[in-house]
Amino acid sequence: MKIFSRFIHTMRSWFGRERRRFPRYEVKEEDELKAFFSLEGASAYIHDASVSVEQPHPIINMSKSGLSLFLVEGDSVERFRSERSVTLELCIDNQLLSVPCEVVYVLEGLRRVGLRFSRISKEQMMIIEHYLDAKFLAGSIREIPVKEQKVRGQVCRWFHGMNNTEFFSWQSGSGEVVRQLLIFINLVIEWTRERGIRTGKVYRPDFALTYTTVFSHEPNPIEYDAERDGHTIDMARSIVELARIDPKLKEHFLAQVEK
Repeated sequence: MKIFSRFIHTMRSWFGRERRRFPRYEVKEEDELKAFFSLEGASAYIHDASVSVEQPHPIINMSKSGLSLFLVEGDSVERFRSERSVTLELCIDNQLLSVPCEVVYVLEGLRRVGLRFSRISKEQMMIIEHYLDAKFLAGSIREIPVKEQKVRGQVCRWFHGMNNTEFFSWQSGSGEVVRQLLIFINLVIEWTRERGIRTGKVYRPDFALTYTTVFSHEPNPIEYDAERDGHTIDMARSIVELARIDPKLKEHFLAQVEK
């Protein structure tokens, strides 16, 4: 019996991974994520915060491959079953994306629909990835208490998140922030009093895993960009804005990336 139960558990895990390649983000009310439909093909809605347009559909959750949402009054469940494809007008961070989708399932009783993105462009996927990565990474960040915080008269605070996301902030004895470092998806953004903001990449994969590496005298495992990378800065801003980091440290970091 135990062997059979173990087999069932293994198969469920395997099929779960096969069916869902990307984790889903449970959308919150404050996310202000909006979706609009056109079952007739390409839609032509005008989206503006000051103009009341077509009623948006509440999004339940979203991944890089698709999303699920609730139908609103006036939506025909039968049309979703017969059409099997829709054009989704997705408004993310004030950017409007027109994305063709396939209908994966329709739950009539719950008035809920699951959609899979199809024929999505690279630019659209980048916007969706940016949005979701920032949500996932920021939501996972927690401060890690460390015993030996003081190095060279400076106190360092360490915040750690999923996928080797690290945020370090150094303060002088008087409490002044003197250096900050954010690492995510092997990208780096660093601020120091001497050089200001710099972006780069981690070329040694174990760097983000080892807290003591930051304080060692080993060669710097960061390869800095010749010029600031705008994508890295935008992602860093989104992550830190959402992360549960000391407000003083967050405010300082965001002020530096805006310069």
